[in-house]
Amino acid sequence: MDETGGGQGTGGAPDSPPVVATLVAALRNEELGAAFAPGTEDLRAAVAQRLVAAIPAIQAYVAERTARLDAELPEELRQALQADQDASVEAGTRLLARWVATGEAADHDAYQQVAFVGRRMAAIGGGFERVLRGTLATLDAFVAVLVDACRAEGASEAVVRGLRTGALVGNAQAALQSVRLFDDRARTLAEALQREQARLAELASVDPVTGTQNRRGLYGYLERLGGGSGNGREGRTVALYFIDLDHFKQLNDRYGHRVGDAVLRVSAERLRSIARPTDCVARFGGDELVVAMADLPSDPAVARDVAARIVAALGSPIQVGGTQVQVSASVGVATAREPLGNPDVLVSVADDAMYEAKRAGRNRWRLVACS
Repeated sequence: MDETGGGQGTGGAPDSPPVVATLVAALRNEELGAAFAPGTEDLRAAVAQRLVAAIPAIQAYVAERTARLDAELPEELRQALQADQDASVEAGTRLLARWVATGEAADHDAYQQVAFVGRRMAAIGGGFERVLRGTLATLDAFVAVLVDACRAEGASEAVVRGLRTGALVGNAQAALQSVRLFDDRARTLAEALQREQARLAELASVDPVTGTQNRRGLYGYLERLGGGSGNGREGRTVALYFIDLDHFKQLNDRYGHRVGDAVLRVSAERLRSIARPTDCVARFGGDELVVAMADLPSDPAVARDVAARIVAALGSPIQVGGTQVQVSASVGVATAREPLGNPDVLVSVADDAMYEAKRAGRNRWRLVACS
């Protein structure tokens, strides 16, 4: 069953946390995917060269951060630790550079190469603070040099964010390999790393421009709606609103991406004001936004009312600095009964309905009830 609603046209405008597995999974999300998108090969190769060239500077920084903890050690042991630390930093930097250039993540044996200091300190029966300080200082230096190298090569912020996230997750594994030799103390660090991974997993579901969920977060929400019976909502309605901002490319071309991003943020905020706390607002990609609502009454008038409110809200002028821009939205709505089946079907039907709204003149909505 199809329904339409419209408005006036606008006229144009092993025991350790699986960090390596986490990194591989994270590479599938939009943020890290942007860093390794086709066309970034030369940029990443240049960044990798800068990382290797910065090895002496990274070694000096880590030595400075650990000097106080080494001051009371015998000279022979201090020199041995420094040599181990320099070797660890060089090995770790080269592994990081290889990952940046090729996307090839280090395996367990490669991480063991950077644990020289941890093995020596464990052998003499102490030094957990020394190893922890050194590994964290190395991680700080890696990230700082990586970000500086990216920006020196003119990388986009999407590439910078992607490589930084990957470096944080990947090098956390090297830190763990160094300190897990300290048994129960290593378990404490493993728990902290697990919490950090949970935080990174949450960030991987958030769109960096709008602060809404991204496509991954949206599908996670929809998949939870297919969890089966027992939630007391059988027979209630799910509505998915697939929203495309009309003529957004022309707006970007005319005013620039700064204004375009601001329009996306304001539009997302307006959608949040319509959605309930239990609903999902997401950026699907580009100028496409989505609102997913569950546990709605079966009366189709409810879904129609929300669609009309979305069209009206997104059609109001937006002020960006000294510039006022006028946008409108075409909205495709797909409804289905809970528990939800295949989320792809609901998204596809809503997407098709959105294009029907565009063909009908834009600045309007079209609703299709899935059987």
